[in-house]
Amino acid sequence: MRLSLTAAPDGTAVSLADMKAHLRWQTDSEDVLIEAAIVSAEASLEGRRGRLNRAFLTQTWELKLPRFWRGSLGLPFAPLQSVDAITYKTALGATATVDPAVYDVDADSEPGAITLNPGQSWPSDLADALDAVTIEFTAGYGGAASVPEPIKSAIKLIAADLFQHREAQTMGVDLKPNATVDRVLRSYLVYNPHAIRFA
Repeated sequence: MRLSLTAAPDGTAVSLADMKAHLRWQTDSEDVLIEAAIVSAEASLEGRRGRLNRAFLTQTWELKLPRFWRGSLGLPFAPLQSVDAITYKTALGATATVDPAVYDVDADSEPGAITLNPGQSWPSDLADALDAVTIEFTAGYGGAASVPEPIKSAIKLIAADLFQHREAQTMGVDLKPNATVDRVLRSYLVYNPHAIRFA
C-alpha cells in the first residue's frame, strides 16, 4: 500500500492571529516561530503520521494498492469528502477508470469506506504491479471555520508547548504529556476496522 498527498491543504486550521491571541502575544517579532509551531502541532495530529487518522483542511490523496479488495475498504483520514476516481493498470499496460456505478462510497462513516455494489465485480484484466489500483480521494472538514473547536483547542495547546519550550532540553523543566490534549482529542481518534482483504 502506498499513500501520497497530491493536493496539500491551503493554510492551517488555526490562524496566526488566533494562535497569538491564545498566547497573549502582542508583537510580530516571533511570527515565524509561532507559525512553525502551528504547522508542527497540526502535523502531529493529522495526515499519515498524525495520531488522529484525520484530515483538517480539504486535501487530496492517492492510495495505491496491488489488487482490488474484498468487503469494505476504509480510507485514511476522516472525514471523507469524496472518492474522485478509481483507476487501474490493465494487463496490457493501459490505464482504465472503474465505473462509479460499480462501487458505493460511504462518506458519512468514520472512516469513510468503499464497497463493491451488489451484482457488480471489479475489473479482471489487472496488471501484476504494486501500484495496479489507484484511489484518488478528498478528505477534510473543508475550511478552517469547519474544523471542530476541540481539535483547534488541542492544536493551540500543543503549539503553545512547542513555542514556549522551544529548546530540546531546558534546565529544571520536566515536560510531561498534556492530559488536557488527550481528553479533548479522545473522541476524535479514528479507528479503521476495515483490514484490507484482497480479492
